[in-house]
Amino acid sequence: MRIKIVGINFTKYTAVENEVISFIHETNNIHDPNAIAVINSDGHRFGYVATSRTLTNGNRKNGCIDNVEFLQVLNSSTKGVIDKIFDSFGYANIQ
Repeated sequence: MRIKIVGINFTKYTAVENEVISFIHETNNIHDPNAIAVINSDGHRFGYVATSRTLTNGNRKNGCIDNVEFLQVLNSSTKGVIDKIFDSFGYANIQ
């Protein structure tokens, strides 16, 4: 599985390619109760798992799933590895 990470340009934190990351479901997020924060190895949120609105058809063809789909497989030990990182978004493979 693969995810698209969005909102990277709205935080001062980042991650680098091949970095192990983790995920936190933000059930109290006022914008989206399905929000999943993406946490770098230093413990800082640097983005969110993309929603169905922010995934393109190309992202889907490349194996990306949205935050609601990811919630179906998310558990306390789910980790990911950064595949590509850009200024405002990135990709990670789920382990």
